[in-house]
Amino acid sequence: MSNRIVERKMFIEAKPGTVFSYFTEAGKLCQWLGKQATVEPEERGEIRIDMNGRDKIVGTFKAIEPFERIVFTWGWVDSAIHPPGSSWVEITLTPHGDGTWLCLNHTSVPESERECHQDNWIRNLLRLQEILSDRASIERGA
Repeated sequence: MSNRIVERKMFIEAKPGTVFSYFTEAGKLCQWLGKQATVEPEERGEIRIDMNGRDKIVGTFKAIEPFERIVFTWGWVDSAIHPPGSSWVEITLTPHGDGTWLCLNHTSVPESERECHQDNWIRNLLRLQEILSDRASIERGA
C-alpha cells in the first residue's frame, strides 16, 4: 500500500512561472493557503505557514527547480503525531499551452490525519486554481 495521502492533478490557467510563485512567495502563498507565511525558497530553506492563527506548519525545502518542481517537508508545530518535517510535499509543474498541469503528492501523513489533509489540499488547490483563473481572465481582458 502506498503511503501517499494526496495525489492531486489539475490544470491551472497560468504559466508554470506564475504557479511556481504562488508556492515560493509568502504574500502569494497566503492568498490561497494560510493566514501568514515565511518562505525561504532554496534548498534547506524554511517554510512556515500559520494556517488560521493557531495551527502552524513548519518544513524545510528539499528541492527547488524553478518553474518545474518543489519539494518540502511538512508538519505541525507542537504535534506529537505529525511533527515538523515528518511528511513530504512534492509539487510538479508541467507546461501545457497557455497553462500548467500541477501535480501534488503529499506522503507519510499519519493515518489519523489523512482524511483531513486530503480534503484540505483539494479545497486549497481549488482556491489556487480559481485565483489564477480569475487572474488569467483579467489579463485577457475578459
